[in-house]
Amino acid sequence: MNRGLRFSRLPGRILAAIGLIACLAATPAMAQGMAPGQGMTPGMAPGQGGLAQIMLSEDKVVGFVESFPRLRALGDKYNARADARRESGNPASAFAAMATNESAMREMNALLAEYGFADFNDWVQVATSIMFAHQWKDDGKDPASQMDKAIVKIQQNQQLGEQQKAALIAQIEAQRGMVAALRPHPDNVALVRKYGEQIETAIKQPDEAK
Repeated sequence: MNRGLRFSRLPGRILAAIGLIACLAATPAMAQGMAPGQGMTPGMAPGQGGLAQIMLSEDKVVGFVESFPRLRALGDKYNARADARRESGNPASAFAAMATNESAMREMNALLAEYGFADFNDWVQVATSIMFAHQWKDDGKDPASQMDKAIVKIQQNQQLGEQQKAALIAQIEAQRGMVAALRPHPDNVALVRKYGEQIETAIKQPDEAK
């Protein structure tokens, strides 16, 4: 019996869901994005990695967990309508899709308000912060530890020459600063660890084995 997602699959699933939902809600309000540096983790440069982290709270994490299934269902509904319009050959389909997107944004923000979110951007920040914290929640499995393990494996690989080893290790080390800058606040990690099972259950695909 599958009782959850593997560690490495969760961040990608969150990002995929954000992308799916954001596609149907692409309006001028969304294009404005966040103010420079808004809600960013201390020590992270504005725009670094393209995704800002915020300090999580129990209310934010619970709101994400409870809103995710409904938000995904809303995304599925509007994307299905858009697919139907594209297949219909209706010349007015582009305008209809635009109107649908604006309608979707209003419906989406109304839904998210029920869970304490100001709007979709607010929800995305929480989802992003959960994603990063999840990557660091397991001791020895965080990105920095994985980099260290990769270097050890390279050093122990007898099929590689010294120059090859040096080049591969240099590539890994070049990313270390970026990885360190993306490290979430310990309090975020603790919260995501506490709600890990609920988070994984919430984002599980409906057709996945339980």
